[in-house]
Amino acid sequence: LRDTRARLKSISTSRPFLAYIVVVGVLLALYFFVIASNIYVSETTFTIRGREQTTQPTILSSITGSGSTPLTETSEVENFIESQQMMNKLNARFNLRHLYSRPRLDLINWMPENNSDEDFQDFYNRMVKVKIDHDTFLVTVEARSFDPKTAHDIAQAVLGFSAEYVDHLSRSIRDDTLKAANGELGKAEEQ
Repeated sequence: LRDTRARLKSISTSRPFLAYIVVVGVLLALYFFVIASNIYVSETTFTIRGREQTTQPTILSSITGSGSTPLTETSEVENFIESQQMMNKLNARFNLRHLYSRPRLDLINWMPENNSDEDFQDFYNRMVKVKIDHDTFLVTVEARSFDPKTAHDIAQAVLGFSAEYVDHLSRSIRDDTLKAANGELGKAEEQ
């Protein structure tokens, strides 16, 4: 036992870099093999038809008052998936706040249940990631959870809520276009 301590002390004083590597390696092994929670990822990919840029006022531009800023539908879907509105819908269905705050040793993948809404949003955005391929207009959603079924269910719910959002967005654009066309028709008939 004394020989082991003497060797460790000798290594730590004569070769501090080696001692640092050994300590970091032991800490990483301890974290990954003992403390870290299993994280399951479910991925879903979808595309949106009608990919052209819209110049009609969109819901987002109507709310922000920015006029007719051209945004692609895929960008709006990306913003919706990362939004507090989507997080609240998923929280209502899956009780995400409770799911993410269950007691576990892994403090990196844990959130206190009484976290602020902003911290909850940040944690949600770590657990539900969205990627857009702007060349192919593919939307990829990765849902992370602590069991495979919940990860799959969250990904499917994001897909469903996104489809509803796109349908609503398309209806709004179609209604706005029809309203503008009818207005132009009325002006033309008056002349």
